[in-house]
Amino acid sequence: MDFIKSQVADGVFDWNSCMHLVTSVMKIIDDASSMTMKTTTTPTTTTTTSDIEAAMHAATHDHEQQPSVFVDAVKFMRSSAKKLRVVASNDRFRMVYPVIRDHGIEYSKNHIDKKLQTGELHMTCTHAWLETIIRQLAADNKIDIEDINTSDVNKASSFRMIINEAILSLVCGEMPVKECPETMLLDAKRIIDMHATFQRQVMTASILVIGSQHLRDVKSDSQIIFENIDETSITNTVDMVIKRTNLDDETCKHLRIGLVSGIPYGTPVSKLMRSRLRDAMMLSLATNAGGELFKGDVPKLQETFKTLQLPLVTISLSTSLHLACSVLHSLVSQNFKVHGSRYNDMITAICLTLV
Repeated sequence: MDFIKSQVADGVFDWNSCMHLVTSVMKIIDDASSMTMKTTTTPTTTTTTSDIEAAMHAATHDHEQQPSVFVDAVKFMRSSAKKLRVVASNDRFRMVYPVIRDHGIEYSKNHIDKKLQTGELHMTCTHAWLETIIRQLAADNKIDIEDINTSDVNKASSFRMIINEAILSLVCGEMPVKECPETMLLDAKRIIDMHATFQRQVMTASILVIGSQHLRDVKSDSQIIFENIDETSITNTVDMVIKRTNLDDETCKHLRIGLVSGIPYGTPVSKLMRSRLRDAMMLSLATNAGGELFKGDVPKLQETFKTLQLPLVTISLSTSLHLACSVLHSLVSQNFKVHGSRYNDMITAICLTLV
């Protein structure tokens, strides 16, 4: 850079020097990009190196145009270099991820064990959380406590069901969790975000079901509805939906009445959508499908929604559900790797007290 500055000061850094500089730098960037492309797809851009070179050649005899063309070329080089750094960083992260993942699990296990040994941490909330779920599942005849205590036939599946149901209760409950189980403390923020997303999905599904009676194109607005829901105000949410319609006053009146009475928590439509969406997320865990449950073409999705007894009008939520189930599957999987043996010991101890 100092050499270029001195050439500029001496008046010998002409347009050909500018073109040579840009060409040389972009060759280095392109060569580096071709190496990283083996493992990573670089971000696409509408401008290419050829476009920049062509613009610079076109400005060879246009001195007024040269400054702006050169500035554009420098901006393009900076942007390309920045994207390349991101790609290279992602490549390095992918290389070390398996090591970080495995060591991270062992580190988390050891960290929790040390805190338990020193008395800095207790499993009071975790114990109460698991016991509540076990009692509920036993009352619903989904697990057999006596079988868990005396037989190993269904123990593994029962234990996994308990863990899945327990974590799902944090995400799909009507209210955010007040006391996070100790084993979930590192994921507390993510659980809060997942819970908020689920509430939006329930409300959006309720709006779609009720609105489908009045709006032919209600599905086309589902993403906008999902993004603009005001969880703190039913009135604001209803106003937002009404504004997106071109209905006459009388129809709007009926739609407003239906939405106001149908989308709040605890109403029949809301309860049904909450139950169906919760079952869908549970199935994504039980089958180990994760977000793949909500991935595919329209006929496949229609079949999935029919199986889950979700109204077809809610099929436009499939993208949101795909992402939510993917995040949930990752959360449960990683948490179980860290705390699986601890959960098994606690569930065994709890079941022995409930005989």
